[in-house]
Amino acid sequence: MSIDSSDTAIIDFYKKVVELGLSLLTHAGMEKSFSSAHDEPTEAEKLILLLASVWQLLLNISQQLVNLKAKISFNGY
Repeated sequence: MSIDSSDTAIIDFYKKVVELGLSLLTHAGMEKSFSSAHDEPTEAEKLILLLASVWQLLLNISQQLVNLKAKISFNGY
């Protein structure tokens, strides 16, 4: 889809996702589901902006939901 998660133009989208209480599923790494893909925007480092945009929200949620568990996995390259 060629969406660059580090593009500052997408911050308003991230804020709207939070405002609406929606979940956002993202993926970093090489795309192998399609016969051809544009992999450059999927580097894990590009998720830093996304995480920074919602970090305070995550902290607030974690204080309210002490049993909340998250799974972050890295499969490497």
